[in-house]
Amino acid sequence: MKHWRTGIWMVAIVVTFIGCGKRDDKFIPDTNSGIKLLNAVPGTESFDALIDGKALVTNLKSGEQSAYSYFRAKKYIVSVRPNGSQNQFIGGEVSLRNQHLTTIFLGRDFRAIPGAVVVDDDVTTPTKDGNARVRFISMSNIVISANQPMSLDLVVDTTIVQRNLGFTAVAILDIPAGDHTLDLRRANDLTKTSQLKGGKIPFSVKAGERHTVWFAGDNTTSDLKIFTYQTGK
Repeated sequence: MKHWRTGIWMVAIVVTFIGCGKRDDKFIPDTNSGIKLLNAVPGTESFDALIDGKALVTNLKSGEQSAYSYFRAKKYIVSVRPNGSQNQFIGGEVSLRNQHLTTIFLGRDFRAIPGAVVVDDDVTTPTKDGNARVRFISMSNIVISANQPMSLDLVVDTTIVQRNLGFTAVAILDIPAGDHTLDLRRANDLTKTSQLKGGKIPFSVKAGERHTVWFAGDNTTSDLKIFTYQTGK
């Protein structure tokens, strides 16, 4: 898992020494990796993305995700821009691994500063029959009040599955198939008071499947939304 922040860049210099003689392409392994973007920025912002200067996705609206695009496994530079603009929203280096799928989640923190989390899409099966593997990703503006961040615990049904949840946090676990609820509580709050204005949020998962549950928006208002989709689809 990798995080990007505006204004932070990592530059890697790779030096390759090639011996004398003709290069034969038949000895270059054929690799294949998939990458897609998901726009978790609430509101009306839409984005274009480039990978090594070539179009990856255009006009990706809030709440939408692109289809996977496939490339050889290696390092690429991804640049994300507001739709139709040459100004960069966020960008950085992504290493695509052979036979792996990668998703870049785009968001804004409680200060409205652009951020992103780059995650490997785990497509392994759940460890127990009747369970689903669920990945929870927070792209929400978690605050006490306006512009004051809060540390929260992520609760599924009655179990705390991730403590001190923050922007772009990721939690992965196996849970029984069926209907569940998601809640956010102030970290270590013994009163178990929900910090969601509308209370617990319901979601459902199916046995044997891999799901991603992500949420975005402001937890102190009713605009926090939860989204569920099958990981790797």
